[in-house]
Amino acid sequence: MPTNEWNSIDDYSKTASDHYCAFLDIVGYKDKSDKYFKGEFNLLGRFKRALSHSLSIINISSVLIDISQLNIKFFSDSIVLSLPKRSNGNDTLFGLINTCKILSAHLSFEGLFVRGGLSTGLHENHVDNEYGFEFLASSALEKAYKIESEQATYPRIIVDREVFSCLSIEAKQLLIHDSGELIVHFAPQLINSNGENQDIVLAEMKHIESIMLENDDQRIIDKYQWLLDYYYWTLTTTKNVDLDLFKSFVPKSFNSFKMLYE
Repeated sequence: MPTNEWNSIDDYSKTASDHYCAFLDIVGYKDKSDKYFKGEFNLLGRFKRALSHSLSIINISSVLIDISQLNIKFFSDSIVLSLPKRSNGNDTLFGLINTCKILSAHLSFEGLFVRGGLSTGLHENHVDNEYGFEFLASSALEKAYKIESEQATYPRIIVDREVFSCLSIEAKQLLIHDSGELIVHFAPQLINSNGENQDIVLAEMKHIESIMLENDDQRIIDKYQWLLDYYYWTLTTTKNVDLDLFKSFVPKSFNSFKMLYE
C-alpha cells in the first residue's frame, strides 16, 4: 500500500546473523518416496538412523567441536544444515563440514546419496509461537542451493570458494579437489583408514554397480559411476588395501580427484 502508515512495518530491526549453511539434495528421491508410501522403504526411519549414528560419532569429539547450535531440517528431497559462525571461539566451519562428511556417509549406508553445496551468509530462522509457523530467510542457503543445483551434479558436496579463507588446517583436511571444485571428502568415513573393512566396501560397490546397471537413464548412470570412481580413488590412497579385489572397478581415469595438499 502506498501509505506511510502501512509501510512503516519496514522500519524493523534485523535479527539475521552470519551463518554457515549446507543444502543437500537426495539423489533419486522420487523413487525412495514412492517406496515409502508403498510401505517398502522406511525413509523416515532410515534418515533418523543415519542422523542418530552421525550425532553419536560427532558428540564423542564435542569437547573440541561445538555443534550445540546446529539446526537440521529434513523436508521432501532436501536437507538443510545451519550453524552460526564461530560460536564461543570454536571452529564452527569445521563443525559443519565434519557433520556433512559423517551424515552423508551414514545416509549412503541407507541407500540415500546426497549432493549439495555449502556456503556462508546472513541467516534467520524465526519460530513464531503466536501463530505457530516458522520463517526462514537465508542468503547462505540461497548460495548453497545455487551451488547444489548448478555445480554439484554428482553425489558430492561442494564447498563455496568464498569460505576458503575461513578454513582452518583441520577443516582443509576434510576436503579434496574434484575437477577444480572443493568437495567434502566423505569416503574415508566408509573406508577404514587401515583397509580393515575391504569386504564391506567391496559389497557396497557391487551393490551400487547393480543399481547403476538397472537404470537406463544416462544421468543417473553417470552419478553412480562417479561414486564408484571416487570410492576406487579413495582406496588407492588407503593403506593395506588389496586393489586386486577391486580390479573390476578400475576407472578409465580419475584425474579429477586430488588431495588438497600433495
